[in-house]
Amino acid sequence: MAMANGQFFSGLVRLYHASFDRESDMPGIGHWARQLAQGEIVFAEVAAAFMASEEFAARYPEGLDDEAFVALLYHNVLQREPDAEGLAYWLRVLDEGNLRSQVLVSFADSDEFIAGSGDEFADELAEAEQVERAVQAELESEGDDSGDVHSDDTDYQDFVENLYDAAFNRPADAQGLGYWVSQLAQNKLDLSAVAEAFMASDEFGEIYGHGLADDVFITVLYHNVLGRDPDTDGQAYWLGQLVAGLARHDVLEAFANSVENSQDDTVDTELVVLGSIDAGETLG
Repeated sequence: MAMANGQFFSGLVRLYHASFDRESDMPGIGHWARQLAQGEIVFAEVAAAFMASEEFAARYPEGLDDEAFVALLYHNVLQREPDAEGLAYWLRVLDEGNLRSQVLVSFADSDEFIAGSGDEFADELAEAEQVERAVQAELESEGDDSGDVHSDDTDYQDFVENLYDAAFNRPADAQGLGYWVSQLAQNKLDLSAVAEAFMASDEFGEIYGHGLADDVFITVLYHNVLGRDPDTDGQAYWLGQLVAGLARHDVLEAFANSVENSQDDTVDTELVVLGSIDAGETLG
């Protein structure tokens, strides 16, 4: 499956800046780009997920009428006052029943925003190219355009091995590896379902605990999977996604198969074990 010359990745980088005025989160880029490439979602749905986050609400407060919302898009994305003709156009678009998420995508993809940003996103786009190659390689190895069946078990094996390390901090045992790869190869389960099953296990609970507050869960993922403290923007992004309804097992999957995790296989992580932590407790 082709990635349309990187349009998903460049579009996502711009959408991060238009929504949050910050650099994009590469595990998030990979998560959303894969769904876009498989046709599971469209850009407006990604934008809607961004808009449901607390981070977005900090820049675009809830309760704005259409005129105030469009005016903020002009200020925050295009860095200027809205012109009368443009403001009238976008108000008409919204009045005709189009969603605000669609308007946000239009601003992020506008020629004016692209031209105005110049080389500002060059480093991010270069990093996104690495994510693109990783996602592209995975998609090209799949057996059909639906993305459900692989032509061989290699990528499924890589996924399961990464997930064992992320969830249990150990290599996959031969029996377990064979079982999960078989389930994926026969299309009995998808990647998300495997991650969900791992999280439901006693072994996962012994390490991560149960009923943890979202911020604790994300922090421990950063420590146990990536071997580092969470950066402020990344932590805010993933917390926002959980608030917006993204399942924790999908976040685990994104961390396990992120480019950063793949590149940092040689880094020793100091395991954080929270098996006895009380539900809802936060890290001090």
